[in-house]
Amino acid sequence: MTSPNKTDNAVQRGRPPLEIDWGLAEKLAQIACTDEEIAAIVGVSLETFKRRKRDPEFAEMLAGARAKGKGSLRRMQWQAASAGSIPMMIFLGKNLLGQRDRFDEETKENAAEKAKEIAAALKAMVATEADE
Repeated sequence: MTSPNKTDNAVQRGRPPLEIDWGLAEKLAQIACTDEEIAAIVGVSLETFKRRKRDPEFAEMLAGARAKGKGSLRRMQWQAASAGSIPMMIFLGKNLLGQRDRFDEETKENAAEKAKEIAAALKAMVATEADE
């Protein structure tokens, strides 16, 4: 038995759904645009865009595009490092290998001593100016 409000020949009520250009949305997702940015560019409200993302096919397309964009960026970073970009080598070393800048304790102690010396010199200067 069917619902009294639904028949095979039922007339669709309400506003027809807004069309979203999937190709444009995909390209925008690839360059890491936010949902808000994509919605504005394709010409729908953020709420409409979020409702459309409930469609598994659309959500899967966006997720795939974002993953493809990340992979493309990683490939370009790797190529830059392979071509000899020292800053990119440092960035990838820190982010992928967990490398970090290290300072030995002696350097820290020397820096602390220097800071105390500078502070004392500044206090002496201020005291001298106050006496004048």
